[in-house]
Amino acid sequence: AASRAGRVVLGSWGADGRFFVHPLRELGGRIICEEARELAGASHAHSLKWLDEQLLAVRAGALDEALVFDVDDADRPLDLVGSRYPLRRALEGPFVQSQDWPPHYPCAPENLPNHLPTINSRPTVPLSWRALRSEGKAVGRAVDAGRFDFVWHRVYVEAEVPEGCGVLLELAAIDDDVLPPDDEFAPHWLGDAATMPPLPADTPRAAWSAAASEIALNPSWLPVERQPQRAGLFTVLAQRAGRRLRDLRGRWLHLRLRLFGNGRRTPCIAAVRIYGERYSYVSHYLPELYRDEEIADRAATGRATPHDFYERFTQLFESELTRWEDLAADAHVLTGPASCPLAALPWLAQFIGARLPSALPAARGRAWVASHAERARRRGTLNGLELALDIASGGWVSGGAIVVVEDFRLRRTVATLLGVDLERDDDPLLPGLITSGNSYVGDTLILGDETVEREFLAAFLPEALEDTFGAERAERITESFYARTAHRATILVHEDLHEELRRLIDAIVVEEAPAHVEVKVLAARERFLVGIAALVGVDSYLREPLPTRVARIDVSRVGRGDVIEGGAALDWRLEAGWAPPSRIPTAVIDGPSIVSPATDFVLSGARSFAAPGFDLTRFTWTRRT
Repeated sequence: AASRAGRVVLGSWGADGRFFVHPLRELGGRIICEEARELAGASHAHSLKWLDEQLLAVRAGALDEALVFDVDDADRPLDLVGSRYPLRRALEGPFVQSQDWPPHYPCAPENLPNHLPTINSRPTVPLSWRALRSEGKAVGRAVDAGRFDFVWHRVYVEAEVPEGCGVLLELAAIDDDVLPPDDEFAPHWLGDAATMPPLPADTPRAAWSAAASEIALNPSWLPVERQPQRAGLFTVLAQRAGRRLRDLRGRWLHLRLRLFGNGRRTPCIAAVRIYGERYSYVSHYLPELYRDEEIADRAATGRATPHDFYERFTQLFESELTRWEDLAADAHVLTGPASCPLAALPWLAQFIGARLPSALPAARGRAWVASHAERARRRGTLNGLELALDIASGGWVSGGAIVVVEDFRLRRTVATLLGVDLERDDDPLLPGLITSGNSYVGDTLILGDETVEREFLAAFLPEALEDTFGAERAERITESFYARTAHRATILVHEDLHEELRRLIDAIVVEEAPAHVEVKVLAARERFLVGIAALVGVDSYLREPLPTRVARIDVSRVGRGDVIEGGAALDWRLEAGWAPPSRIPTAVIDGPSIVSPATDFVLSGARSFAAPGFDLTRFTWTRRT
């Protein structure tokens, strides 16, 4: 392939169809072949054409696009350029051999209207890039300062402004609660000067600040890294360009934004903050000689008065000094768990006598330190252990994903007790229960085996055990019944719990559990609740409860959670959000992912299956490339 300027490359194949190009050049009357360059992804290519003096187009196989490579790229092998060069209705074969630029490719004949010649080839051109709108507008709400003749001070913007983009902030202040006219909006520019629309020559331009935020010790809200003059915090003094007195005064402040893009990228604004009232260094620290005099009409246009210029000049120093003063005034936030730097959190925890688990994420670590006083007050209690686990897990205890059970509450027989009131608060079998799965009829009848009976007698009738087994053995039975569940607790978690969080829970149990209580962590296989204060699988789960679904014909079962909504209509057309089952089959193709040319291979669809209630009767195969 030869370019217009005479650059020549020769194509060749290597093993497994790998495609190489060899740049050729003339040297001393001889043709020199330079080092071969492999074209990645162009195996079995069969046609070459230069798009210009740098880009080379390749046709490979029956692809419906041309593969384009930058021959001057230093990468080895050469990778595809970012643009796509689709081949619309292309016919198989090489590029058209002609001197047309860009090169043409053969396509299926296409008749044009008005008796124009039939198209048999098309030029190889890139697919158009996505084009964004070049300009957009936004209008903010009016801000009420609560006082007339209020002087608005400074604007801070957290934004990303790519090259060739910009942001126009228009501010207007007025003492009446009405929309100001357009000529009252004062422009402030943020971005490249070359992209600035026609504005007054003295339009103020925002300056980039190295600080993350003007709010002391506060992180940036911008979701990208700060970059000088491109991304981060920008600031500009609020003022009116072209006026003799340029300070912005008025109770109600109105803001308009115009964003300018380059068609490929646009500005991104994370926050706009406007401050007032202005603290005047001239008025507070300098003699009256330097103060502004009320001698000019505030609506007068022209060059700024000397007093006005000096006022704005001193604000250059105020912008930095205020930031340092705020850092000193807000130093107390460095000792607050919610606001201190993340690196200082372990030190802060030690300072107040707390130990910070190393595996806690940042937000939970801050909550852990903030709750130290409350956890210390509850230390050694069930509530204290639950609070610690809830903070460490991010609310899993309060959400039901972790359940802490004192084992003495498991002193519950598996028998049906007839004649026992199980709603008593002091019942040792089910303390505090209101709802129970047990039943009672009569006075003393117990249904259960001998073991259950002994446990029940040990709890309620120890003297009956003495008559049956003797005093010594009866005492051992009674002690065994209570000892199995005394001073013990169980933490039930779902078995899908991450190992890292499991180790964290174990560490918190060691730290927070009372010294005389033995605590064990058990994984649950199913959603359930040990029958303490609710029924198993009915209203409490170790994970999020299953959502309520609308009852479906031939699918739902009575008592399995589905409900009938909208009356008793069972016609699926009246049920919200439900549609008849799909009739689309599922195709599963088995075969090799890579095959060699001229080699037989097998594709199998045997694992494909039809929709419920249907059968597969035939297969249709379609070649995609």
